[in-house]
Amino acid sequence: MHYHKLTAELIGEAGKKAMQMGHSYVGPVHLLLAMLDQPSDAGKLLMQMGLDPELTEKISQLVLSHEKILGIHDLLVHDYGP
Repeated sequence: MHYHKLTAELIGEAGKKAMQMGHSYVGPVHLLLAMLDQPSDAGKLLMQMGLDPELTEKISQLVLSHEKILGIHDLLVHDYGP
């Protein structure tokens, strides 16, 4: 499969994130974290909207630490404020 250069770079970075996290697959969390590390408009927009890369990684590690959870496909965390 042929991808745009930036897309291929993002997938490569997501693979590195997955390996750093001890995962044998690349999933949405890895792509999201890689996107936040890239100087892209999408990454900048997500950061402006308040997405915290460290918190995202901590939540994914916590969820995936449970032996019966095989992956994260859809994870919504709500903050309804004080």
